[in-house]
Amino acid sequence: MNELNYNEQLGLIAGFGLLPIIFAKEVKNIDLYVAGFKKITPKILVKYSRKTNFFELGQLQDIINFFKTNFVKKIILLGYVPHQILTTNQYNLDIAALEMFYRMKNNTAMTIFNELEKKFLSENIYIESIEKYLPNMFVTEGSVTNEELEKDEFENIEFGYKIAKEVSKLDIGLTVVVKNKIVVAVESLEGTDRCILRSQKLAGNGCIVIKVARPNQDMRFDLPVIGPKTVKVLKKAKVRVLAVEKNKTLIIEKEKVIKQLNNLGIKLYGI
Repeated sequence: MNELNYNEQLGLIAGFGLLPIIFAKEVKNIDLYVAGFKKITPKILVKYSRKTNFFELGQLQDIINFFKTNFVKKIILLGYVPHQILTTNQYNLDIAALEMFYRMKNNTAMTIFNELEKKFLSENIYIESIEKYLPNMFVTEGSVTNEELEKDEFENIEFGYKIAKEVSKLDIGLTVVVKNKIVVAVESLEGTDRCILRSQKLAGNGCIVIKVARPNQDMRFDLPVIGPKTVKVLKKAKVRVLAVEKNKTLIIEKEKVIKQLNNLGIKLYGI
């Protein structure tokens, strides 16, 4: 992909995974200010940013102050922060975070993101979408890999898609695994990869994975993502087809992933 050349400052709140790194590489001509998390965010981001600070989980006001001190008005949220931390004591909330969580009726992903948006807006900091900066990273409609779907594969995708959209509406997870029009596994707290691996243990080889976006998906928050790690999981679970929601699912290292899937005979389809 070609390097982008925007003359602006941009903040990045970065979690775990390749996505923040890919983003930072592609927009390196931007003055990028990265707020990361200790023991979670890849340290290599220091190489691609004008300034990077690593914070303890739950130190919301420190992150806000970091951006304000550096005159950053626009930020983007990328990468994975394990939702499991909310079931443990692996964080120490500051006053800003405590006030935010106190207002929340539940701790689902979208509730947290919506409250974060309100907090940042109150500080005149605006959250933007990756779509603005890297529009070519999204999966397109139809067969992305070389092989076309067979009739039974398409029928299973149609069956699983409806269920996945209902599950996503409840903010439980974004992935459903089916086989022979039977729901084999539904993603919850364990995440997509473990959901896929669990399905192979339950139903054997040849399952079909459907990954969707939320209804009325906010393109700034928690988009469905696939990448090289996904390919390894699909190979291990001996999956037949991965179907993802078109124009809303990010694909990291797109050319590499498509080539690997073709070599493995695993089909990728944009719903």
